Amino acid sequence: MTSSREFRYKPGLLAKNTAINAVWQFVRISAQLISLIVVARGLGPDGYGTFAGVSGLAAIGGGLATLGSNYLLLQGVARVPDTFSRYWHASLLTTMSGGIGLLTLFSLLAPLFLHVNIGVWPIMAIGASELVCYPIVYLAGFAFQAHERLGWGAALPALMAASRAIGAILYGAFDTNGGLSDYAWFHFGASISALVCVLAITTRKLSPTTVWKFFSLRELREGLSFSMPWFTTNALGELDKVLAVRLAGAEATGLYTAAYRLMSILTLPVASLALAAQPRLFRLANESGNATQRLVSQLSIAAILYSVAAMICLAVLAITLPIFLGQSFMPSLQTARLLIIVLPLFAFRILGSIVLLSAGHPIQRARIEAFGILVLYTLATLLIRPGSLNGIVLAVCITEATMDILLWVAIFKAFRRTAA
Repeated sequence: MTSSREFRYKPGLLAKNTAINAVWQFVRISAQLISLIVVARGLGPDGYGTFAGVSGLAAIGGGLATLGSNYLLLQGVARVPDTFSRYWHASLLTTMSGGIGLLTLFSLLAPLFLHVNIGVWPIMAIGASELVCYPIVYLAGFAFQAHERLGWGAALPALMAASRAIGAILYGAFDTNGGLSDYAWFHFGASISALVCVLAITTRKLSPTTVWKFFSLRELREGLSFSMPWFTTNALGELDKVLAVRLAGAEATGLYTAAYRLMSILTLPVASLALAAQPRLFRLANESGNATQRLVSQLSIAAILYSVAAMICLAVLAITLPIFLGQSFMPSLQTARLLIIVLPLFAFRILGSIVLLSAGHPIQRARIEAFGILVLYTLATLLIRPGSLNGIVLAVCITEATMDILLWVAIFKAFRRTAA
């Protein structure tokens, strides 16, 4: 059994974990850039836009696949390390069951909602990758995070990204003519391969004993309170692509998504920093309010400095989009430039969401994000026109700014209540 002594915070541990995370985030960013280049070039704006819509809709559902069990594991093990085996197996059973159930629903509804016609089997392949494989990989990352082994926690999503990059390269090497219908299977094969490796690594490194037991109804109810913000966060990150396919068309969605993916890749280190601090934020929520405020202030300063650097990088890298993706993606250059202002808003929304949840307010976070989804949906229907790119960017920019205001006001209010 693992002693709780191993999990006591040591000075400099957050900095060390953040540095390790930075290495794996570089691997993940590189892999995602490779996938972006290879898949976008291979599918073209139309095919890439369709893929973004289908995978985005699946990713939204993926936020519900765990039923909040990933946060139950993180919270439970961070507080009582000896409970890991029980939480791990219960979370794994919950995530597998939830993912398979959602995959069935997704396969029926996705073609109708998105108005795409690529066949039910490719849709199921993409859906299984996002609704079953990816949630389990992320769950394993939470298991390492709960042990404050942030190196492995960051390595597992990077492994998934690397596997998918290899799948994309193989798709390009085979020079298939089936477009998205063929690529869906390379994407699925890469996701399954990564899942098998991740489960093997988790079993070997964390050595969970065999305790196959579902969560109780009380725990599942608590888990649902965690799953709602996970779902709403995924929805905020992917709903724009889903709505763009419906309202602007697949080609415009592909052009927008190429620029958006580049922006979101550049914000990964901010999310990594926040996730590295999450176990401490959970513990500090029950201790000193001043200590939590100091940590959040440090995270915010780091996020500001990084966002400025990332905005400069995005301005420079935007020029390369038509070079690497092909001249058909030339309109993505201007879209990427417009997204420069969205980048810091996006980064602080991610940071604020993690801070508010870790402070013990998952329902409040879910309510704020649900309002953000409503704002995004309303703005999208008003601003997006067939073939339009500016309307998508404007809708996202206003939504992210609204979310930042609401999240950080809620955080400051929570700090004042703690101080009082």
